[in-house]
Amino acid sequence: MAAEAVLVTGARAPVALHWAWALRAAGRPVHLADSLRWPIGRGFAAGYLRHAPPAFDLDGFRRDLLRLCAEHGIGQIVPTCEEVLWLAQIAPDLAAAGVRVLAPPFPVLAQAHDKAAFIALCAGFWPHVPQTWRLSTQADLEGLPDPAGLVLKPVFSRFATRTLLRPSAAQVARLRPTAQAPWVAQAFLPGREICAYAIAVEGEVTALAVYHPLYRAGRGAGIYFQPVDPGPALRFVRAFAQATGWSGQLSFDLIETEAGLAPIECNPRATSGLHLLRAPGALVAALEGGGPLVLPDARGPQCVRLAMWLYGAWGARGRFGAFRADLARAEEALVWGGARVGVAAQLRAVAEIGAIALRRRQGLQAASTADIEWNG
Repeated sequence: MAAEAVLVTGARAPVALHWAWALRAAGRPVHLADSLRWPIGRGFAAGYLRHAPPAFDLDGFRRDLLRLCAEHGIGQIVPTCEEVLWLAQIAPDLAAAGVRVLAPPFPVLAQAHDKAAFIALCAGFWPHVPQTWRLSTQADLEGLPDPAGLVLKPVFSRFATRTLLRPSAAQVARLRPTAQAPWVAQAFLPGREICAYAIAVEGEVTALAVYHPLYRAGRGAGIYFQPVDPGPALRFVRAFAQATGWSGQLSFDLIETEAGLAPIECNPRATSGLHLLRAPGALVAALEGGGPLVLPDARGPQCVRLAMWLYGAWGARGRFGAFRADLARAEEALVWGGARVGVAAQLRAVAEIGAIALRRRQGLQAASTADIEWNG
């Protein structure tokens, strides 16, 4: 009997290609899909499929997914980016067609994606959470303590592009939060930031990678992933998965404080910690559950070299020697066995996002997710 085909969505993301390589190595037929024309996963041998952008055309997205799954015999969808929130909304239609989505129900996803609701949820089972305020009106802003001890950001945001770290009173006064576009304020917590990526099945954590993002694209996504001891983070991730009955991928930003580990926010999707899990059989088995906990098997740090030169080198001004040493000891995340994503394919993907950014008059990072974002 032929193995069930899998559709990996979010082909613009390196983690989507990682999943495709792992699934193929484990003997599963795989397709990659996205709404972009030239995502980095387009060259994947098994085939690239294109669908409508869910943030702009949910009905078209639903029709395309149902058609693609029927045409290619797809029985499971593995989301990797924020399209997971749209897939969860159409999951009942897909289930009726015999297609499973690797994600929890939409209300559970939405609660984790909401930066204020996430902390409120964590406060019910974890002893260390930052004091947090949801800001929906100017009166909410005026009731805040001294902003020099706060971090402010939109409730629905990504890449830290609008985050205000210990801002001035004047910066806070310029904000205009509303019920439709709320912000969140959190007490600033000193300490080292770590990130966790996990897979859970019915509340049981089946895979975990914990890492320190040594280099970032600006203040946003990590581009260099240094593995760290998973112990404290594992306890938190297990508690969260059990509290929510989570099935799917999930990721967290955490702070190691003197009082203990504190959650900051949740990304209810795949993040770059996946690159530290490179044994295909174990990784794919983690999707089904029932086996031993899968931990990182990568030989060292992972990075995306093109992003390191585009972003990391600029951020390493004055310590270029250390930058080169860090780069030399890291493995390229976009290589799997003999397969790799060439520089030309990466540049073509960046060029498409750049064209979108120019057309919409927004930054590269905003343009890279505008068609898949869910903002409440």
